[in-house]
This record gives sequence, structure tokens and C-alpha cells, in this order.
Amino acid sequence: EGALALEETLNQVLLKLHTLGFAHRDSHLLDFLEKHFLEDEVKFIMKDNHLSNL
Repeated sequence: EGALALEETLNQVLLKLHTLGFAHRDSHLLDFLEKHFLEDEVKFIMKDNHLSNL
């Protein structure tokens, strides 16, 4: 559960950074975050949530 909480916190921080990049129209930052972090974070959290429910 500690790992899940850490992953969720990391995802929230990355989403805030993504929002900041969007506000400043920084397409390079948005692409980087989406390709290298956010997609994988969401997959990990969903997988871990599923395992926690078993």
C-alpha cells in the first residue's frame, strides 16, 4: 500500500507539471511527460489497484 501511495503522489505531481506546461504552451514538455511518465504511471496504478482488490 505504501508503494501505491507513492505512485499516486508521483502521478499527481506529474499531472501538476503537465498542467503548468499546458498553461505555458510547452509542447515539448507535454510530449515528454506523456510519453515517458504519465502513461506508465496510470497503467501501474490501475494494475496495483486491481491487485489490491483481490
